[in-house]
Amino acid sequence: MEEGTGPRKRRGVASLILLLAGAAALSGCLGPTTPLGAVDRPAGEGGAPCAAAESPGETAERAQIHFSPSYQRVHGPYTWQVAVVDPHAADRPDASRLRVFYNGLEVTESARFQFRVAYRPAAEGDREALLLEMPHLRLPPLDDHEIVVEYTPAQGRPLAARYPFPAVRDLGAEEALAGTDPFSVSPRVLEAVFEASRHYRLNPVLLAALIAQESSFNPHAVSKAKAIGLTQVTHLAERDIAPAFPHWPRYPGIERLSRSRLRALIPQAVHGGNEWRLDPVKSVWGGAHYLAYLRTRLTHERNRPKLGLGGEDEDRILAEACLAAYNSGLTRTLSWLSRHRGQWLDQDDAREARRYVRKILSFYGAFREEPAPLAWGEPT
Repeated sequence: MEEGTGPRKRRGVASLILLLAGAAALSGCLGPTTPLGAVDRPAGEGGAPCAAAESPGETAERAQIHFSPSYQRVHGPYTWQVAVVDPHAADRPDASRLRVFYNGLEVTESARFQFRVAYRPAAEGDREALLLEMPHLRLPPLDDHEIVVEYTPAQGRPLAARYPFPAVRDLGAEEALAGTDPFSVSPRVLEAVFEASRHYRLNPVLLAALIAQESSFNPHAVSKAKAIGLTQVTHLAERDIAPAFPHWPRYPGIERLSRSRLRALIPQAVHGGNEWRLDPVKSVWGGAHYLAYLRTRLTHERNRPKLGLGGEDEDRILAEACLAAYNSGLTRTLSWLSRHRGQWLDQDDAREARRYVRKILSFYGAFREEPAPLAWGEPT
């Protein structure tokens, strides 16, 4: 285990605007760069994306914007694709009608150089689509990324679509795990993920995402804190798990071994047969038990006021708090919550927790949908 987004976004946008003003005074060139390219102009100069945006795909006669993958990813670089269908275009959707915004700042001109542009031929009952692809998009996990694509159709109002970041709406939902790309996971481990999730009323996709972040599904992983196995249970966390599984094997004196010595002994001398954390199935069950234990502690009547539980954000707050506590410890997480409430993950002393939580949610978004690259047609 390693270690409300408003203030962070405002600070980031303010910094970009200040940098933009300084750059304009010196040279008149494009402003500072963002993950999508250089800033053209701040919001308010030349128009921001329309506030009352129509929902993509509402009817067959409205322009539509589709994203692939459906959610932002911050756990590594990836290829981002955008498809635009304009049913009123005389020939095909016009790329010049497209605008791109990042955290309220327009980055259209720079994005044009990064996008590969092509057209998807019209299929039966469908229309020709404008396809844009940005390879190797890298979104830093600590930052908020409000990405909006706006398209002005041949007829009608401009359409704006937000590219969302994944959020867990139900910590106990029985969601389908569509894939684990880029990790190759054994059926035995996947079965354990589903069985343990069902037993502890956990979301199996979220549990798989936690394992991806903790160990990259490497059953012999050893962290700097000497956490080991798929779910990277530390010696301290093991104390909370032990009462539930008293007969699981534990290697004598393992907590006194140095990290280098521990790595040298795994898996020849220390292995799943004499240390349960190195048994893939037991590791999954132990990690699931610990996550459920943290949920129980966080929802205790003494702690609920600190989480600000209640309302439509309750499940999201609880899921993020459980993940942060898994990584940073229950005491520190409760301290952040009690001092900062909804803005707790934005605090400077919670940076590692924020990075950890957002990476798991990124894997969660990736694992819950089958990768479906958009079909490419004629390049421009």
